[in-house]
Amino acid sequence: MKKLNLILIFVCITVAIKAQDTIKFTNGNVIVAKILEINPTTIKYKPLNNLDGPDYIDEKKRINFIKFANGVVDSLNAVVVEPVQNIQSIPTLTPLPPQFNKIGSIGSRYFFVDANNQRIGRGIGINKILKTANAMANEKKIQPLTDLAKKTNNNKKMQTVFGIVGAPVILVGLATTLTGLIISDSAFNSSEQADGENLALVGATITTIGIGFEITSIVNGITKKKRLKQTIDLYNQNL
Repeated sequence: MKKLNLILIFVCITVAIKAQDTIKFTNGNVIVAKILEINPTTIKYKPLNNLDGPDYIDEKKRINFIKFANGVVDSLNAVVVEPVQNIQSIPTLTPLPPQFNKIGSIGSRYFFVDANNQRIGRGIGINKILKTANAMANEKKIQPLTDLAKKTNNNKKMQTVFGIVGAPVILVGLATTLTGLIISDSAFNSSEQADGENLALVGATITTIGIGFEITSIVNGITKKKRLKQTIDLYNQNL
């Protein structure tokens, strides 16, 4: 009796496995599901582990192939290469366009997400974001996205340069001001006192310039964050 029960369980599992469809996405993700509907540009399905849940809809361009329960494979975005007899007659294949993933965020951290808003890999930095945005802008001829990415990158550079230069300039200015005050305070005559005061004035000017550099760095940092968000929003809108 126990053997019969085990056989029945095995048969049921086998039937359940064979009754499933498999979806392979272009980003490498695989979902076991039940295909409900295939349209010219989208497919509708239910994940096998949540058949009572909501329907999912994905664009065909994000799917590499579908393997149905009956074993039939529908290659949606696969590249078919004809077998050749002579190696010298191999045709030149046109590279496929890059696949772009949506950019999501948690706080100040950014990362790519798939069609189901599931995180893909590790977080990405501003350089990767701007590089991806530029790639899309070049492929789809989106000039506003190109301009935004360029301005964001300029703000990033200005923030870095003025931030690096500002602090040393402030220190030099403060040191010069302090030296001038010491000279003026310990002067033996009016000429030395005037030299000390002039040096202190030069130091104050240098300090003011350094503070201006730091303010410029902060302003560019704020503008960079604002434009980076605009770049990501425009990028996601054009997926």
